Amino acid sequence: MPHSTDVSTLAATITLLDEKLVDADADTPARFLHEQGITSETLPYWLVNVPRSQWTAECPAFLRDQPPKNVHCLATPDSHYKRQTWEQVQEIIRTNRIDRFQRVPSELRKYLEYMAQIKSEYGSVMRFVVRERLCWGDGIHPEDLRPRGGPFEFAEDIRILYNDWPYGIDTDIIHLVVWTKFELPDDPTTGDLTAEAREAIERYVQTTFCSRVAPEQVVWFRNWKSLKSVHAVEHFHVMLHQPDMAFVQEITHGDVPLIDRAKGGLRVDTSLLLYQQFGARQAWTSLGPVLDQIDQVDQPAGICLQQYPPTCPQCAGVDPIEVFPHSAKANPLLVTILKDWKP
Repeated sequence: MPHSTDVSTLAATITLLDEKLVDADADTPARFLHEQGITSETLPYWLVNVPRSQWTAECPAFLRDQPPKNVHCLATPDSHYKRQTWEQVQEIIRTNRIDRFQRVPSELRKYLEYMAQIKSEYGSVMRFVVRERLCWGDGIHPEDLRPRGGPFEFAEDIRILYNDWPYGIDTDIIHLVVWTKFELPDDPTTGDLTAEAREAIERYVQTTFCSRVAPEQVVWFRNWKSLKSVHAVEHFHVMLHQPDMAFVQEITHGDVPLIDRAKGGLRVDTSLLLYQQFGARQAWTSLGPVLDQIDQVDQPAGICLQQYPPTCPQCAGVDPIEVFPHSAKANPLLVTILKDWKP
């Protein structure tokens, strides 16, 4: 059934909700929607996976004029989404059907909103990436992106970072992006990489990643031009299946993807990294009192591990990590690990 985009129908639905829902029901609108025969199929796509308190009668500007694939994804409840497995990822890349990658619906929404904000503030995604993520100048002057040498010749022409908005793949798959100042030429007849460029990337991947991760657990691809969100800076993608997270930390120089910063919490793979790095009872012992709060609250307690050198007394001496989620619901694995460290 097509998803409703009629504003008058939506306004009536919201009015009905406001009339029927009392404060005690405000956190459970799904039950009311079900009773009224309103499902995710009839709810406008821009309201799916959105708390009732954030509903709007009109579609937000950043979600308008989306292609059918995005509308279908946005209209899917997160609970109905199935992450793509490692086997599926391998098949997608083997067959070069990169268009089959997709994001978790709520994360796609955050991605589209964030991209709109970046374009508004920086003028383009490219300038933001060059200036804030790659630190290769201000994103205006061409010389900032001029390579020192040929493909993969100098490390300063390369940056390896997390994919800021990874696809909706299994959480034990780490999605990285290799950014380069040098170009990786296309074959004009096929629109794909030239044989020479593909061989150069393959050699780099073998040396850089397969030396530390089993080759069968490593895949790489470059997006089609039509699928790229950043066109002006060359890059390709690398996915690692169940890698040693200390290696990921090392090769990305402690990078934290934007999706984690936007969520205000750590992903499971970051939790595993902390466990591998510090071990039991070797770090964060001063967070013992805070751990007592975890079982009592579902919202962050306000104590964080700063991205930059820690200023919080509870964080002193700990490697820079983005944010510590003080909610058992936010990251139960991390909570379990930290409880093992409690003095």
